[in-house]
Amino acid sequence: MSTSGPAAVPTLQLQWHPLSIAGLAIDPISREVWPSVLETLVAAGDRCTIATCRSRDLLRAREDRAFHRTLETADLVIGTGGGMAFLGLLQGVTHRPPSHPGEVVGITLAAAARRGWGIFFLGSTDTDAFDFSHEAVREHPGLRVAGALKTPRDPEDESAAARLASQVNASGASILLCAPTTEGGETFMRKHRGLFDAPVVLSVFGGFRGGLKHRLQAPAAILTGYLPLVFDALRRHPPRSNQPE
Repeated sequence: MSTSGPAAVPTLQLQWHPLSIAGLAIDPISREVWPSVLETLVAAGDRCTIATCRSRDLLRAREDRAFHRTLETADLVIGTGGGMAFLGLLQGVTHRPPSHPGEVVGITLAAAARRGWGIFFLGSTDTDAFDFSHEAVREHPGLRVAGALKTPRDPEDESAAARLASQVNASGASILLCAPTTEGGETFMRKHRGLFDAPVVLSVFGGFRGGLKHRLQAPAAILTGYLPLVFDALRRHPPRSNQPE
């Protein structure tokens, strides 16, 4: 969770201690709790920025400073997968995280269809965003699609950012669902969040389905990469100053 973002912490009055791993605060939000958290954020309208985070995203953040900054500045970082549940146990937190980022997306779409919230899809290409929005409507009847476009690849392109923000804001979307697959796309929303009126921006790394189709790794490779996170979790970093005691 960010220490300098919008008023997400006072709005939610968090009842959990974020995990502290790899220099990041990861929010142990369970799949059962996420719908109520989302509803609170949409109703509050505080322009909250949310990111999903897998164990492998933490490993990447250890090496990639720009990506680390993207996660660090989010107001909420939803840990996903069994690895996050295990890292939480190492810090005394028991929860049932979403199994993968795609599950966060599915829960979000279901809540939006139920509550009548408009969702604007930002994909790696216009086609990707358009196709997934149609798939989302098929799976969640009643879902209101506010629009579907690609995320600008160059985060420094101010005119492209302004044009996109104008379209998204005119749509009246309550949730901006982003699925960046490039470094520029990942950085874009961090740089330009203030242009967008949507109460909630949810960034899912690895595509709208949360990178479900990924290459399988050998057990030795998994252990080698994962052990640094285990050791980091065991260090039990002190909570950030803006977290509840």
